[in-house]
Parts: sequence; C-alpha cells; structure tokens
Amino acid sequence: GPEGLPEVPLSGESQPESLLSFQRSKNLMSFSDFTSAVRLISLALARNKEIKLAYSRDTMVSDLYAGSTVLAGTGDDQLIRLLSAGLRFRFEHEGSSTSIVDSQDTQGRKWSVNWLTPYEDLTEDYAIVWRAHGRYTGTYLIGIGGITRFGVAAGSSLLSHPAAVQMLERATAFEWTKKNIEVVLRIRLNRGSPFPPDIIATHVWE
Repeated sequence: GPEGLPEVPLSGESQPESLLSFQRSKNLMSFSDFTSAVRLISLALARNKEIKLAYSRDTMVSDLYAGSTVLAGTGDDQLIRLLSAGLRFRFEHEGSSTSIVDSQDTQGRKWSVNWLTPYEDLTEDYAIVWRAHGRYTGTYLIGIGGITRFGVAAGSSLLSHPAAVQMLERATAFEWTKKNIEVVLRIRLNRGSPFPPDIIATHVWE
C-alpha cells in the first residue's frame, strides 16, 4: 500500500469508512494533524525556544540536521519507520494490522490496530514518543509516531500540556530531559473522539 500501509483488498460494497481508507487520505491534513502542529508550536513559543516542527510525510533525513526538531507522523510513514526502527518499541505491519512491538519482550508483547475496523468503531489507538540521539542525524530528536493520526495528536498533547508532562516525568523517574527515553501511549476513543492518553510502557537508556 502507500508507504507502510498493509495491502488489504477493499470490497466494492458500500461499507462504513475503514481506518485504511481514512489513513490513505494523504493529501489532506486532518484535524488531529493540525491540532498537533498548533500544540507543538505553542509549546516552543511559550518557552522562547526555536524548534523545528517536521511532518514526516514532507521531510527527508537531511532536513533534520539543523537545530532541535520534533518529528510527527504515523507508523505508515517511511521516515517515522526509519528513525524508530532501532528503538525498543517500534512499528510492525502484518496482514491487515499495524502494531507497536516490544523488541525486548520474550513473550512478544505488542499493541495493535486492525485497518479493517470501521473508523467510528475504533476504541483504542497507540503511539510512541521518544527523545533520543539520532543515529542518522547525530543530534537529539523528539519523535511522535502514532499508529493512526489519533496517536499523533495524543503524543503532542503529552509534550505540550503541563499535567501530561508531569505524568511523563513521573513515569520515567524524572529522566525525560537527561537521557534517551521512549514511552508507549494508549489512547481510548469513543466514535472518533479521543480521551487523554495513558502511558503504558517506558524505556530509559544512556
């Protein structure tokens, strides 16, 4: 499929819009994408810092070399997959599903979304947020990767809302600004409306 989306045959019959057809609308910035951009830009302005917001579908690795960057996108985007491939929690596509997998868990722990799910029937999405020294860029990068666009919006809220930042600091033993770190978020949804995210897994390393 386009970029990392799984190849799934779509029925010609009239059906509720699936996640797959929703995600394939790549030429339009969704409301959650727009919300993510506004939140991250507001965060940078509030802290008087110059920060580059990069949307993964419009960005190349060479664009990430100059200054601090927040890269946001979904797990089907090539650049998100590339830069998160070496992390403990990473994206994996199998059949009609996309998962965030724990590469260090011997039991194969993972969190999945099936693309054949009708859009309004999705009850949970997942995302990874990380801050790590990039093996390609040589600089620190903050990445936000959701399985769907709901996860992107949830990741940006984790970085921009004071209460969510406090939750992140507690979950990572206040190491967020000192070390490489990665967290997995769960986002509960009700007919396309997301609730605040929960941190369900963390990893901190030197």
